[in-house]
Amino acid sequence: KNDGPKSMHYDKSLVERAEAFIVFSIMMLFPSKIFLTLIGFNILIIASGMTRFFRVCSFAKSLDHE
Repeated sequence: KNDGPKSMHYDKSLVERAEAFIVFSIMMLFPSKIFLTLIGFNILIIASGMTRFFRVCSFAKSLDHE
């Protein structure tokens, strides 16, 4: 849960820090597959950004109706 005393909380997403480190490790272990790895990683990042964007839009709509 994001209810601790921290001043910054991260939203749930498909790609977080751990996944980024995994992708960078794969790129180092399999340099011939860097392009395919980055294409897949970019797709996940775009999907994460879109889900966050739509979550913010729905939150903004809920504030507008109050």
